[in-house]
Amino acid sequence: TNASPASEIVKEPGTETETKTVKSMWDLVRVGGAVMWALGTLALYGFYTAGAQIYVILFSNDRDKDKKFLEDVVAAGESAGEQVEAEIQKRDKAAFPRVCEAALGESHHGKAAMEEALVQEGAMQLGALKRGLRPLQIVIAVAPLLGLLGTVYGMIEAFQTTAASTAATGKAEQLANGIYEALVTTATGLTIAIPIMVVHYMLNAKIDSFVDDFTQLGEEFLDICHQKPTGTTAADKSEVSKTVSTE
Repeated sequence: TNASPASEIVKEPGTETETKTVKSMWDLVRVGGAVMWALGTLALYGFYTAGAQIYVILFSNDRDKDKKFLEDVVAAGESAGEQVEAEIQKRDKAAFPRVCEAALGESHHGKAAMEEALVQEGAMQLGALKRGLRPLQIVIAVAPLLGLLGTVYGMIEAFQTTAASTAATGKAEQLANGIYEALVTTATGLTIAIPIMVVHYMLNAKIDSFVDDFTQLGEEFLDICHQKPTGTTAADKSEVSKTVSTE
């Protein structure tokens, strides 16, 4: 008799041939049914979202890039506004250039207004970064529960099958097989949730560190803006010199 690929034939001296069926991981996944497909979809969504947030938080919002941006603002001189706009176009997911843009919009109202704009826009940008982590929280919460749901359904089916069996022996083994197949969905749910939870805590801690970074960089930006006249063009200077000479 030919054994199936998932079967292993074991022969021992003095005993009858015993066939043990060892199920592959793919077999167990198929046993999970619709719940496993739902967990697979959830895993794809969760890991894609985690990758996108890693790019936004760790790479777009990089302190070294923000420091280089401030150096470019200093070098731009009176064209600081244009430099800020260029940086926003270059790093559209970065928060600090947008904070600086809000402060520049209040430059004609004085330093206090610029500082208030920095604080308000900084809070809004940090809030937006935090909201970007909400999909990860959903995956962390739903994946284990969905896996547990699949296990409960699987155990119900295992007990029903065992209870309906008319065999005099082997019920315990049949029940054990049903239970370990049912536990696959719980293991899968935890396997999805745990790494995404680690990524979530790491990114959340990084966002919290932006508070100190934005405070320090914002103060430097205000100092840069008030070390030179803002919004004064060459035409304005020429007009002022003409007025002084006329007088």
